[in-house]
Amino acid sequence: KKTCNLIQAVDKEIIGSDQSTFPERIKEGDLVLLMCQSQIFGKAIVKGTVFQDESRVWKDKIYPYRAKIQQLEIFTETFSLEEYGINSLFRENLGKGWAFKVLFTPGDIPGNIIQRLLEVISEREVLKSEDVSDFLLKKESEYELKRKKRLGLKK
Repeated sequence: KKTCNLIQAVDKEIIGSDQSTFPERIKEGDLVLLMCQSQIFGKAIVKGTVFQDESRVWKDKIYPYRAKIQQLEIFTETFSLEEYGINSLFRENLGKGWAFKVLFTPGDIPGNIIQRLLEVISEREVLKSEDVSDFLLKKESEYELKRKKRLGLKK
């Protein structure tokens, strides 16, 4: 079952991965984009170093490699990498399998892509903290309905 883990990430102020290369790719002070089902819904800054923990935080599975996040901002509207040509920039710079390279191989993202991402997120409106929970619940419901529709299940 594909799930988004939006609420857990925001509530616990933590991101996680099941990839052993995660500690090599993430360090304190890094800007991370919070993404679900190809939609970017916010940003945060990594706080501290990556640590391992096997306790359950997320609904779908255990992500043992974790990092705390701070300065969390949730955008009023999600966006995809496709919308602003960012997906194309990744393909031009890193080739067809860019997602695999970015997700599983330590290394920096090319500067022109970082610049474009920063431009796009600087233009985003940010939700007030009191509106975040309702927004995330709504998004999780939308993602669940899409998943059921894709699988041919009833609402």
